[in-house]
Amino acid sequence: MRLASFVVIVIGLAASSFAQPDSQPASRPTPPAEYQPVADEPVISARAVDERNKLIGPFLIRYVLRQIDLTDEQHKLAMDLMNTVYREAENQVDEQELAIQAQQIQKLRAEGKMAEADALEEMMRHSIPNPRREFFASITEHLTDEQKAKLEAARERIEANPSGALRPVDVFRAAQSLDLSPEQQEQLHQIKESFRRHISAAGKFDLPAKRQFMQRLLARIYDKVLTPAQRKQMDALLEPLRTDLLPGIERMDRRYREERNRIRKTAGRPQVKPDQP
Repeated sequence: MRLASFVVIVIGLAASSFAQPDSQPASRPTPPAEYQPVADEPVISARAVDERNKLIGPFLIRYVLRQIDLTDEQHKLAMDLMNTVYREAENQVDEQELAIQAQQIQKLRAEGKMAEADALEEMMRHSIPNPRREFFASITEHLTDEQKAKLEAARERIEANPSGALRPVDVFRAAQSLDLSPEQQEQLHQIKESFRRHISAAGKFDLPAKRQFMQRLLARIYDKVLTPAQRKQMDALLEPLRTDLLPGIERMDRRYREERNRIRKTAGRPQVKPDQP
């Protein structure tokens, strides 16, 4: 049932997105406990650095589109196109037939017929519509060359980082893109080396620690390196990369977790709690 259930996740989340306005911003996070922001750096939530949940369906599309500076007209066209391709994909999926095929795959694997199971799974995979691919192929026709380049860069980033989580490399890359003086560049380099040593010494971070780490990194850069004007430029570069500002992201996480629990229950596996990957 793995492949069929995945389709249910994607198409199901897509269907719930049609009535959701994209213009309503997510609520702004509060600072971490016992932490006060300095020098006007952005306050991020744990969701901004959470790598556990992949962005899927319309949420992934909206996240990518935030990074390419659409005009109002282009944005409306993109939302209409997204809703159309996902509605059509939803209508094309026969969940009952997919469930039957998934059961056949499981039966073949249980019987040791791996080649037949792989062939059936491949056929099943090709029969499933791919609205995301169709959307990006269509929207490209309505973009400028500069927007196409930004779209390609955004898609490469999400492919390498499926959760969209904000990472230190994103912060340093944004800062380095600013018009920094030689002195500022040296200050940024020192911060980078300091935090690199800290990461090596700390080892693995849990989610609250990861949030604290990123918040302190932002504080150091905003307070020690950037001018007030550069802080505003930095805000503009980082905001499109923050999943915690993506409308409806909490709803996606909840629905995604519920669907994974349904799959796990069918397979006799433990349920996933909100604070588990």
